[in-house]
Amino acid sequence: MSEVLPLKKIFIRSFFIALLLFLVGVFANSLLDVPRLSLINEVMKDHELHREAYLTEKLFLTVFQGNECEHVSRRIEQLKEELKQVGIDLSTYSTSSWLHKGDFDFLKRKYFLLELRLLNLITGINQVCDSQFIPIIYFYQVDDEISERQGYVLDEISEGFKNQVFIFSFDKDYEDEPLLNTLKRKYKISQAPTIIVDDSLVLEGIHYVGQVNASILKILRKPDPYAEGINFTLVLERAGFDIPEFVKLLGQEYEKTQDEFARGDLLLIMGRISGNQSRICDALEHYDKVNTTDLYEQALLYETSASLGCGRNKRAFYQEAEKIWKQLEIPYRENIAHLLSTGKTSIEVPVNRTSFMKNVSLPTTAQMVTIGRSSLKLTSQDHVLSQVDRVNRDWLSGQINVSPSKLQYLRVFSERLSYPTSALLPEIGWHEGARLQELSSVGFQHTPGFGTLVKNVNGTWLAPDEQGVFRFEVTIDKVYYPTTRFLRMDLALIADTHGINMLVSQALHQNASIVVGCCDHPGKIEAALYLAVHNISTICFTDKEAPRALLNSLSNRIMTSAPYVIEGSHAVMGNRPLRFSLEENIVVANATDEHYSLWYYQTPASYFSKLGEVFPHLFFVTFTDFNQTGKLVEKARREHARVIATRVFNEDDYAQLKTWLSSDPRNRAVLFHSMPYPYGYTLFAEFPEQTTFGDLQPVFS
Repeated sequence: MSEVLPLKKIFIRSFFIALLLFLVGVFANSLLDVPRLSLINEVMKDHELHREAYLTEKLFLTVFQGNECEHVSRRIEQLKEELKQVGIDLSTYSTSSWLHKGDFDFLKRKYFLLELRLLNLITGINQVCDSQFIPIIYFYQVDDEISERQGYVLDEISEGFKNQVFIFSFDKDYEDEPLLNTLKRKYKISQAPTIIVDDSLVLEGIHYVGQVNASILKILRKPDPYAEGINFTLVLERAGFDIPEFVKLLGQEYEKTQDEFARGDLLLIMGRISGNQSRICDALEHYDKVNTTDLYEQALLYETSASLGCGRNKRAFYQEAEKIWKQLEIPYRENIAHLLSTGKTSIEVPVNRTSFMKNVSLPTTAQMVTIGRSSLKLTSQDHVLSQVDRVNRDWLSGQINVSPSKLQYLRVFSERLSYPTSALLPEIGWHEGARLQELSSVGFQHTPGFGTLVKNVNGTWLAPDEQGVFRFEVTIDKVYYPTTRFLRMDLALIADTHGINMLVSQALHQNASIVVGCCDHPGKIEAALYLAVHNISTICFTDKEAPRALLNSLSNRIMTSAPYVIEGSHAVMGNRPLRFSLEENIVVANATDEHYSLWYYQTPASYFSKLGEVFPHLFFVTFTDFNQTGKLVEKARREHARVIATRVFNEDDYAQLKTWLSSDPRNRAVLFHSMPYPYGYTLFAEFPEQTTFGDLQPVFS
């Protein structure tokens, strides 16, 4: 009996000792919870303060026209690290807390809200700053081994992409926060673990580093990100090209040329029109090999590398371009390159659409008019700046064998793909390339103008003047050339320039005296008039919209589709005067839009319609297809007309008009949009006393 009592006492003592230890443990745990809670609270407060600081900084920069994207990476990285530490502390301490579990649950909800705010912030930054922060939303289950393993995998991924990937972890079974429930419904979360990469890829179950990294790299290395949705086959479709055959043609050109810039552009074109994105990234290898001393071309290369993505450091390339524009003393390009380097997606530019077109009064007492007296002299002292397209490169005919800056003269273009050899007349040649090659014998300096920046303003693409004021409309088919670099959805760089509207900035910065390019759009005529204000002449071999400047005081510097004579050290364009009575019957060509490029036959009607007040006897004949010049000749015979205003494009136009001109020396022709074509060129040469051009400065008497 005496032995039992001590044993009972031992059990009682042990119980109280254990109880005491338990209470001490609970008390100690409670004491430890206080600083833990305080620590987590402090970190959360700091996080909220830094977030508010960022938002205040953003608001300040918006109000005072600063750049909110310039320092965003540093701010966001700080917020990421703070939030990550809160998550670690909560997951560590909340499971071991006994007396303050409610407090930890409150902080858990607050933590989730902070995550949601940061997620929203990052989404907004990606839209404004082109930052490519990649959010990964992670739904886990408490006390689940698979979820825990997925968490470790995501930690490793976050460290691997330290400044780019953000992990947002949420308890799948947490029901107390409505916003979190909304997020679960959006992604249809039914199991854990589940991760959502960049708001697009939902992965259920555990996924390891290699799988997730591959998805992230696909996003980060996305080719041509701002050209998504652009129809680069637009021109090919309108012209009726067989696209697979065209890609084959480009492949043959790629194998032949040794020019690295051209090889890069050929891969870019093939990749875009065939949808092969790997070719777009492969193009960068060729651009990297280009060795050029031309600063404009160097800037174009840097901006090309930045625009095509494929994992390139866009910031670094834009910074290099910025340095070059500074060296060239072109502030607006320097500023835009700087904004692009910071990742700013919405770039504001000055716009001025003031027109130089003017309504003119026609003389009411005149009896005669002289058309074709205007002239332009080219000498070895001139600096000619031309478009690239149809001069030294021509993507539509697959002739991309040099860089945009390298001067060569192409003589035959897309016609070579469909015309019989006998109809090509390469000895005469086509378009601006063949004409400039012939004129270059006088010894002028010739520079191709390339790399024009264009901006989409309220749905209209505009090119700038020399100050970076965007003025001159550019048609969408030219913007959608497959060699155009898209720096943003609304900001592009046109390598293969086409039209006077794309050449104003280069002409003034490079001190050109004459600019040669297409004038088949109102924006191109506006640009020609603007250049005239700055005492720069323009030559428009293709002149469809030139009649808009008819009798404008500035149009004395615009030479339309005029013949020329080379006299040793100089050439004279125009100077082909013909006199007409205002009472004469004149048969004028017009055309429908039914067939691709038939509309160029509308040019004579545009010209003489503006003179209709003083020419009472105009007879318009509308073409509905090609090879209808015979209708003009027949009409002229019926109306006893001695004047035909038309376009000479092909052999039928030439043959019909030649027969009519040959039949009577009193017969005369005013030719529009004809000089670029071999048959128009030939007719001008064969009938110098009976042909003239659409002179914008007719003289009334």
